[in-house]
Amino acid sequence: MAALDDDLAQHTHAVAQTVRETLGEWPSRPPASNEAALGELLAHAARHVAPSQ
Repeated sequence: MAALDDDLAQHTHAVAQTVRETLGEWPSRPPASNEAALGELLAHAARHVAPSQ
């Protein structure tokens, strides 16, 4: 087993934090469907791993 490189570790941490925050919002603002939930999580994750422009 090898350690993650620094960039991948930072992306992983940012995505995990975003998922925690998003899940924390869902009791007061639940997604309309499972597909909507997945789409929301993937959109948040993509923002953290997409190359900066």
